[in-house]
Amino acid sequence: MNAAAPTIPPTRRQTRRVLLVLATVAAFPFVASWLLYFNPHWLPQPSAQHGKLLSPPIAQAGLALHDLEGRPYTLDPGRNDWLLLVVEPAACDEACRGRHTALRQARRAAGIEKTRVVRVIAFGAPPDTATRTQLRADSPDLELVLAGPELARLAGSEPTLLIGDARGDLVMRYAFADVAPKDVLKDLKRLLRVSRSW
Repeated sequence: MNAAAPTIPPTRRQTRRVLLVLATVAAFPFVASWLLYFNPHWLPQPSAQHGKLLSPPIAQAGLALHDLEGRPYTLDPGRNDWLLLVVEPAACDEACRGRHTALRQARRAAGIEKTRVVRVIAFGAPPDTATRTQLRADSPDLELVLAGPELARLAGSEPTLLIGDARGDLVMRYAFADVAPKDVLKDLKRLLRVSRSW
């Protein structure tokens, strides 16, 4: 019959080592949270939107727009409607028409919410008659206007998309060179969903 092997009691040093490891593991979450609380710049900064937020927002009422005949034009999307305002610094060429086809499809992809989205193109120079006719044939509800100095400053020399909220402010800016229509659609769907309760 085998006798049970004698157990060797842990030494004082081994006991301290185990206690130290346990104390370190238990204290780590508290130390980490304390460090991150006082150093929030260490955390990654998530960005849900693809466009650049305009801070402060720009009131749509002060944009000094004109229709293509030179008469003053006021943006009035309507209650709870969102605005897709495209600024074309020059007359509309083939690339311009392609951008508007992509945006029209992005608006349609918003589904039932598309009725809350108003589209306007603001030109830096009046487009020719053929371009006007084609754009209006493609989208009868599309508004064509001439950009004022505020929009010209915002867009610079690049075609630019601005999103206006249901409260009458321009809140987001996209450079067409840097964004895909699907990204604009993601932002637009999120904004439409959030604004239902306004």
